[in-house]
Amino acid sequence: MKTSRRKSKQVDAATEELASVIDSARFMFKELKPTFDDIADPVQRRAVHLIHYRLYEALQALFELKSVHDDVLLTIKMSRRGPWRGCGIRRSEYLKLVWFLHINLCYLFEEKVKLVRKTFEAVARLLPDRFDASRLGAVQKGVSSALKKHVRARGQTFHQWYQHHKLLQDYRVIELADRFDGDKKRELVTGLYRLIRQILADEIGESAAVMDLCLIHLARKEGSHLASCFKMLEKLWANCRTNPSRVQVSLSESAA
Repeated sequence: MKTSRRKSKQVDAATEELASVIDSARFMFKELKPTFDDIADPVQRRAVHLIHYRLYEALQALFELKSVHDDVLLTIKMSRRGPWRGCGIRRSEYLKLVWFLHINLCYLFEEKVKLVRKTFEAVARLLPDRFDASRLGAVQKGVSSALKKHVRARGQTFHQWYQHHKLLQDYRVIELADRFDGDKKRELVTGLYRLIRQILADEIGESAAVMDLCLIHLARKEGSHLASCFKMLEKLWANCRTNPSRVQVSLSESAA
């Protein structure tokens, strides 16, 4: 319990780090798609526009990753709650849907990590002195390794046979085999349901812990670097408007 609470505090701290990144980029949201027409020099205008574009992509990728993480935390809450009485949804159907959501979110999280790496590496090529994305390969590899079982189940479900969680499948058979008219049998099914629900919540929680660590790392390391790049861009934009003769920018074609 103490470890769980400590991890929760770390995730909250990571969320605050991401909020600070948004705050550092606040100047960007005055216009949805700024044209930078207030910069007279065409080379400087192109450079500022490109840096803006790359940073905005990286920021968007990071927050899409956070959105998937939030959805995973929601599935943990869903796995610990049964379907509402009178809604016409069987317990096995409800847990099956929660599991289906989980394996798809694992796949989506892995893909968003790849997107974060791609966009952050683009920023690093553009601003090599200010941004280091060399650690992201190891982060992506660790996430893929930890989630591979669920990602593989998702792939098989979509492209081959439907992959069920073994315990959910067994419970569904029991649920469909008999209506369990006796009170003792009802207690048996209810107890089995609670046990499977807890096991499912624990398995989703293990995946969420991997995602927690990934999000914490990205928010504290790459997130802080991203915030400094936004501040640099704001100053560069201002200097290109007020003192263009003192600004020197050169971007390689590979970075562009």
